[in-house]
Amino acid sequence: MAALVAYTYKEKLPSLNLRVKYVRNTSNLQNIPILAMSGYDKAYLATAMMAGANATLHKPEDLENLTTMVQSVIGSTTAPTIQ
Repeated sequence: MAALVAYTYKEKLPSLNLRVKYVRNTSNLQNIPILAMSGYDKAYLATAMMAGANATLHKPEDLENLTTMVQSVIGSTTAPTIQ
């Protein structure tokens, strides 16, 4: 199983949430774990969680947790968590 890591970089922030919603609304992709990342306001990450992300990381301060979070999201079968 693979994790989808969605992030924004110099693009419109709604695209992060659109990507998460797309995966959650596509039948053959619905079960893919999603780790959303952004360097913008953490409110955008909260919105990504509401859109269906399993977990979030705020750049740059959370990047040291990237490997741990990907492993956690891949093994997770529980409700999403926010960092």
